[in-house]
Amino acid sequence: NLGKDGEISDVTRSERNLAHKLIEEFMLAANEAVAAMLSENNLPTLYRIHEKPNEMKVQEFSEFAKTMGLHLPASSGSPKWFGKVLTLVAGSPKEYIVNNILLRTMQRARYSPENVGHFGLAAAYYTHFTSPIRRYPDLIVHRTLFTLLSKKKGGSASPAPDLQQAGDFLSDRERAAVGADREMTERLQVRFMAEKIGESFEGIVSGVTAFGLFIELLDHFVSGAIEIAKLKGDFYHFDDKNYRLIGTRTNKIFQVGDIIRVKVESVDKRRRRINFVLE
Repeated sequence: NLGKDGEISDVTRSERNLAHKLIEEFMLAANEAVAAMLSENNLPTLYRIHEKPNEMKVQEFSEFAKTMGLHLPASSGSPKWFGKVLTLVAGSPKEYIVNNILLRTMQRARYSPENVGHFGLAAAYYTHFTSPIRRYPDLIVHRTLFTLLSKKKGGSASPAPDLQQAGDFLSDRERAAVGADREMTERLQVRFMAEKIGESFEGIVSGVTAFGLFIELLDHFVSGAIEIAKLKGDFYHFDDKNYRLIGTRTNKIFQVGDIIRVKVESVDKRRRRINFVLE
């Protein structure tokens, strides 16, 4: 949230109310309807596809979830199973972490002239069509639909571009845009936290590595880290099978999903890093 002076007043989750959800359902329905219509008429176009996740990654996630105390239904690898997992953590502090980790098990959605469906939406036909047009792929689909309507009226339209080349290029540009958006968010986050050095916050352990702990603040959705050397009172070793750190002398455990209290030790604006220590 930006104040009137352009300074960051807070970092919070954006509101998603009933009106947002209703519009999203309209958009999804339009995207599916247009994709199905173009497919039925055998008209080449760009689909928004999302392939099935790798079974091994799904199994790894299931094992990881057990370390967080989650009792998951037997994995079927279906969209319905993924939905049940999200329902289990909905409204809890673990929701944000589980959502992010679950996303990592899935393949990236991309643009392709070959329709294989959209796994995440459980849709057999899906494309990006909805207005207002936000992406160049939307424009390609609009032009394809115009071609179909022109043919039905006895007219003609310009030939379609090389859709395979276009799909690859536009998928790549999308990844670049997502990266730029993420970088800007991180820059704003470190600016915000630079004014909070010495303050304490409640956070959830979002990742554990041999380097230390990654922390997501519960109230501000800001990420930072605690170096393993900064965990005082014991020497900790990394248990990579269970995603946790274990104290050699005390057997104290830090693992993903733990709620802990941290203090902002320092902020490196240039490297976009926020460093915490245990309170």
